[in-house]
Amino acid sequence: MAPFARGSYAGDALLKEVFAKYEAGNKRGLVHKVLQEFERKPSGIVLPPNLIAKRLEGERVHRVVWKIIRGLYFHHFNEVLPEWVPNGLEIVPPDRPPPKEFLIGLPDDPIHGQYPGVFDYKFAKFPEVHNFNYWAMLLWDRIILIVTFHDPACYCEHCTQLRGQHATTPA
Repeated sequence: MAPFARGSYAGDALLKEVFAKYEAGNKRGLVHKVLQEFERKPSGIVLPPNLIAKRLEGERVHRVVWKIIRGLYFHHFNEVLPEWVPNGLEIVPPDRPPPKEFLIGLPDDPIHGQYPGVFDYKFAKFPEVHNFNYWAMLLWDRIILIVTFHDPACYCEHCTQLRGQHATTPA
């Protein structure tokens, strides 16, 4: 996702470092892989001259983001968030406003990142909806990642069924 960070102080520094390593002969495979994710005609659709599509490895991004959220959850609540907890991920690219749920659910919540220009995050828990969790991370002052999930102790029918399946699954 680093190409989306272009235009921010931290993002430009990150890209400068990546390209310096590339010029020195390092990270060449990774840079080539990322460059191949850009398309001028995704699925045959011709985009306007000033637009280009960027594909992401959705499952990989989701898995990494979920690991980060699980670590932050443990940091704040000293409780392990099981990997199997159902969750969703929304990526808000630069120059696109966040969804209305973000503006309504997290307007005055404190920010938690120690280095806001690089990584910042907020979260809220809504007890009236099975302790529904809404977490938002800001990367490089440009990309918002929104993760939603039920509380691990949720006893709605779906979560109860999943908990039962994972309690009986051998490790």
